[in-house]
Amino acid sequence: MDNIKYWLWFSLAAGNRRISANKLLSDHTPEEIYNMSETDLRKAGAADGELLNALLVKDLRAAEKEIAAADKYNITLVCPDSENYPDDLKDIDDSPYVLYRRGTCDVTGDDRLRIGIIGSRRASSYGLSVAHDLAYELAKRGVVIVSGMATGIDSAAHDGAVEAGGKTIAVLGCGVNVVYPKENASRMVNIMQHGEVMSEFAFDTPPYKWNFPQRNRIISGLSHGIIVVEAEEVSGTSTTAKLALEQGKELFAVPGNITSPNSVGTNRLIKNGAYIVTGINDILEQFDFLTYDEDDGGSPDNQPEAVPVSQNIISDDEIMPEQLIMEAVRTEALSLDEISAHTGLPLPKVSSVMTLLEISGLVEALPGQKFIKTSKIR
Repeated sequence: MDNIKYWLWFSLAAGNRRISANKLLSDHTPEEIYNMSETDLRKAGAADGELLNALLVKDLRAAEKEIAAADKYNITLVCPDSENYPDDLKDIDDSPYVLYRRGTCDVTGDDRLRIGIIGSRRASSYGLSVAHDLAYELAKRGVVIVSGMATGIDSAAHDGAVEAGGKTIAVLGCGVNVVYPKENASRMVNIMQHGEVMSEFAFDTPPYKWNFPQRNRIISGLSHGIIVVEAEEVSGTSTTAKLALEQGKELFAVPGNITSPNSVGTNRLIKNGAYIVTGINDILEQFDFLTYDEDDGGSPDNQPEAVPVSQNIISDDEIMPEQLIMEAVRTEALSLDEISAHTGLPLPKVSSVMTLLEISGLVEALPGQKFIKTSKIR
């Protein structure tokens, strides 16, 4: 607990001055920094005036108050020195100084596959349905779903994991004792019963808007891959996708209606090389270390069949022609007549949609007037 105490003190003192604070941590522990004089701090590189002044306040009472609150509410505090600090977060730039973990189980210390599902807060019914059902099917197969408990795609993903009886992690942009948005109170309880909520922010920290870009590096850091379901052209979701790439994580995107603002970000990610998601096979095939729950009868040698989106994620009356066509030409080149036969769509509809998909770079024309999914996104 002494380590936690000094890490908490350092975290509270650093505030949002993390760049300067991280330079100090490269050569010194928080306890060493606590015991430094002003002269020592300046020599160590504490050039930021506000940070220097904060570090000169040698008072551990605020840190001890956090520890007492954690004990009272059965919340686990971990720092990079702790055994149960997630290894994946040690490997990212700007690792959290302290994590507040609240829930029934730790699913970051084993070899389970963890997939982040993120997207717009103003999601369409299509996006909500896809996020929910992707999470449901992945969680059934032992995959841990990571998201941010925001309105929209995040909430749908958590719900899918919970309904499947799987595991899920919510990374918050506020204190772990703060419910945001307020209507997520019961959802937060469900998440804690099927995993945990996690935050690097102190108790009672409000959901300041600048907290969310900061917490996004934790979502991508904990995840082995990130699925973007819906994203506008400029959004926090796009920022998380960028972080995932910088951290070397696999990036997936669900294609959407090309006339929808919510699809601009996802379709662009696909054009730029993200794996296209038309079913959970597209995700699972990129990983070879997935573990399965024994209750599901699954194992690496007996893997449950992964069901494509067109058969499971979207009901027949909700399937968009773009998704049907992309699934049809996923692995083999087909003519327009063959695509029509595979999808059940009328030939004129197939022809018009194919033109748009070709312009968008999602399919390519081959000799013999046949079409196939663009090679970079197979």
